[in-house]
Amino acid sequence: MCIMMPEEPNDHLFERVLSDPANARARWAYPYRRPSVDWEQTPAAPANRNRSRSIGHLINLPVDQQPQQASMNDKQWLRYIAEEIDQAYRPVFVKRRTIFSVPRALFEVRPRAYCPRIVTIGPLCRKLEPSPMDSCKALCVREFMGRHGLQLDALMDVVVNDPEDLRNIYFNLPKYGTEALKLLLTLDTVFIHEFLFFMSKDYNPDDEFCGYIYTFINNQITNSQLTRDLFLIGNQVPMVFLRRLAELPNEEFPIEILKLCLEYLVWQSNPFCISHMNSSDQHQDIMNMIGDVSVLDCEHLLDCLYTACVQMPDGQSQQVFNRPSCHLPTASALTRVGIKFKARKGNTSVIKYRKKSLILELPRLVVFDQTEDILRNLIAYELTSKEGGELCGYAVIMDSLIDTADDLAILDKAGVLENHLGSDERLLRMWNEMCINISENSSEKWEVMTEAIMKHYRSHWRVMYNEFYSKFFSRPWLWLSTIAAVLLLGMSALQTIYSVAAYYQGG
Repeated sequence: MCIMMPEEPNDHLFERVLSDPANARARWAYPYRRPSVDWEQTPAAPANRNRSRSIGHLINLPVDQQPQQASMNDKQWLRYIAEEIDQAYRPVFVKRRTIFSVPRALFEVRPRAYCPRIVTIGPLCRKLEPSPMDSCKALCVREFMGRHGLQLDALMDVVVNDPEDLRNIYFNLPKYGTEALKLLLTLDTVFIHEFLFFMSKDYNPDDEFCGYIYTFINNQITNSQLTRDLFLIGNQVPMVFLRRLAELPNEEFPIEILKLCLEYLVWQSNPFCISHMNSSDQHQDIMNMIGDVSVLDCEHLLDCLYTACVQMPDGQSQQVFNRPSCHLPTASALTRVGIKFKARKGNTSVIKYRKKSLILELPRLVVFDQTEDILRNLIAYELTSKEGGELCGYAVIMDSLIDTADDLAILDKAGVLENHLGSDERLLRMWNEMCINISENSSEKWEVMTEAIMKHYRSHWRVMYNEFYSKFFSRPWLWLSTIAAVLLLGMSALQTIYSVAAYYQGG
């Protein structure tokens, strides 16, 4: 680590910092215009590192990469801390921020679930250097400008009309220049617009306006990977940017068609939609997916998908902290005490336990290759941006229900899970690792349901018998000692009875 030492002695440095009010005010006034720093989250790309000269960027480093204390003597350390104090600033908290990097605790469990594979969107996941998709993005911008008769500068002003507002949207925004940020976001927003335009033409390579994208997206694997990248937590641009492009006069792709393409994209990636193979139910699914919420009013694409997966009929649930989690026994254990499972069409809002019929209703989940990545990014978004814990609660419930292949077979027979991964082992591993490092906070809805299930589970005679058997008869020496103690107690009681009887008979 290279440290710039001040020229003046240490004592004079402290005296200058503490005794010059004008200098102190100037140094504390400027930082309020700088972006905030999150000491809890890990940047998604190296470009986000070293955002501040304070010690936060040292604390976030792995232990083996942190500077060793022995590399400084006491005078050097005093000068270093004095410089840190002199240049420290207070992070600004803004409630409007909706685009975050993935939290470090989740990223360390499965890093590849949060990393783009085909395309990077936005400034959090990208460095300012050439990338494989730059040619496609540049061509999209050129075609878009040609259709609308715009120059690049004018297009950039349409997309990002207030660059300073970006710091109120992105958390840990890299310290790029204003023009670089505007161009980067313009490239990415126009690319998403043209990709949706391409979707509206049914992937037709002969289309006059958007057939050129077929050169870059010419097979189903590339399309599915690209769609997956558009729903990563840090790979987002504000929806308002896309809406500004849609509001430009365009007979070929009006805003109504853009809205339909967005809804189709969200429906296609929603793991709770069960009619992917049935085109007759597609339209009805799309209509019921988000309800009264317009996709163009969401914060970004991932927020659209989250809204579709966690639609609450009675508004947002309130988060309850420091309460027991919603862990349940496994599906096999619940089946043994008479509880059955039933698949429901919908999202997490359909989860319900019916006490009289002993039925636990769960949404049907269709599991494809991209489902794990989608769920992980939705959970990360909920943990960073939402107050409710609906999706985390669902993940904890499924993780507790699934432990062995027998549990999977029970849920599959009930229609709760539809596995397209090719093997049960992959699905077991997915759920066994899904809730690692996820907070145990649960909402009141989940706790009431969990309490009702556990009350029936603990009161069932089979459970009480199993607990009694495991406590007293699972270990031979324990039940033998129990029998011996009972025999000794009985013999002692008989001896006492005979002694009392002999006393009265002799008297």
